[in-house]
Amino acid sequence: MRKKAHVKKIRTVLLAAIIASTSIQSVAFADTDPYPGVATGGEIPGTRVSGAPNQSQSDWEATDAYKNRPACGAGAGNGIEVNATTHVYSIYCVKTWRPSADVNADATFRAAQDAAVAAATAESQAWNAANPGKQKCVQWGPIVHANGVSTASGGVCANPVAPGPGATVPSQSTDAVVGPTTAPSAGTSSTPAVIPTNDTSITGNGSPYTKLLPGQLSTAQCPVGFQAANGIIVAIGTGTFTECWPDLAWKANRLGGTYWEQFKASGGTYDVTAVIDALSVIADYKARAKAVAQAAADLTPGIQRCSTWSVYGQSGEECAYAFIQPSGTAPRTDSSTATSGSDTATVTTTPAIDTSTARSINTNNLDTSTAVVALVPVATPAPSISGATESQTATVTSQPQAIEAVQEVVVAADLSAKQYKGKVIISVDTNVEKAALTITATKKGGKTIEIPLVTNSEGERTLSSKLNLAGYTLTLKSGDQVLDKFVLKK
Repeated sequence: MRKKAHVKKIRTVLLAAIIASTSIQSVAFADTDPYPGVATGGEIPGTRVSGAPNQSQSDWEATDAYKNRPACGAGAGNGIEVNATTHVYSIYCVKTWRPSADVNADATFRAAQDAAVAAATAESQAWNAANPGKQKCVQWGPIVHANGVSTASGGVCANPVAPGPGATVPSQSTDAVVGPTTAPSAGTSSTPAVIPTNDTSITGNGSPYTKLLPGQLSTAQCPVGFQAANGIIVAIGTGTFTECWPDLAWKANRLGGTYWEQFKASGGTYDVTAVIDALSVIADYKARAKAVAQAAADLTPGIQRCSTWSVYGQSGEECAYAFIQPSGTAPRTDSSTATSGSDTATVTTTPAIDTSTARSINTNNLDTSTAVVALVPVATPAPSISGATESQTATVTSQPQAIEAVQEVVVAADLSAKQYKGKVIISVDTNVEKAALTITATKKGGKTIEIPLVTNSEGERTLSSKLNLAGYTLTLKSGDQVLDKFVLKK
């Protein structure tokens, strides 16, 4: 059985490895191992020199033992260790020798990365030059090391090429998307609000309409009538509690501002469901305008196309741009794989949408009576359910050349969706262009659907599919980070 002091020493060995890696000035790579039986990075026997317990580093380095320590030969370097238990400083030789095959493999790995970066840079520069004022990021990799373990990948975003004096990217309008002018307003619930009894001194954000329970619980563990959302409260010195929300209170609190104040002033009867429905319809019209603009832009590369939208007294404009294919480059198709259970479906975004499809998008056939979005908090985990595939229609508005840019940026995003007449339109709006994201759709008793996507140069993406996602929880992620989440209901 290992002693505790030996366990503590693991920390010092790590320190020694770090110091050795930074202090070695030369490394031998001959094919004959000068220290057989010693692993690379290991201590070479007979070379350790140590100070006295609790001796300072400066006093130790002034001793004759330190000054006359054995020199580390070819294929070795100095390692310094500080024992956390005895406070003893030690120095010894560490084996740095590696076979030439390993060294050459590392060099080949680095060279392959340099070549991939150079190629991606050239491609990005070519696209930017062909599209003044615009920028296209190009992904490279993955590059796999000869050891089969190490991999490298990334992206290059060359600086956009500024248009010449007085030149701008031409812009043209396309069909508008027009909806109803009168928006539904909030109403009053006919069901009296329940004011729960809480046996704790802790007050939650939704007081007095929320139920507080000790511990960290899921929404399913909350009482019936308080399962719309949950939140965790950590009270230092008191404990951890779960705040369980009723549906109307959570909706009003999620909207915030005057909506939440009116809800409290009404005694819990103020119903903002109609407002949430209206916001969903507005988001849908934005997505439809974006789809119209993208369809037109794909037919006119190099010309920005814009579609105006108006609904419920609000209006705006959505614009899209399709890159000009530079001479000497092959067109890219942005293909990704959506996996679910044992099934695999390939989702491919096409570079153009025909004019009949573009016209069909511009219609006023929204069935707003079936669009109700119930918001749920990010803290609620979605169940893991297996198996499904997706069929992708032509009304996808991503840039076919959009590739993820590797940047240290905190990604923020909004996810919206609308289910009507056998279709679902999903819209993503982020603060990052060319962001690689994933939408996961889960439903109790159903199959999990994963849809990878890449946002365009404006940080947006719209998908249209024949899937019926009513009742599914839609979760938007960047890697493992959850950006937005809600339940799509009829």
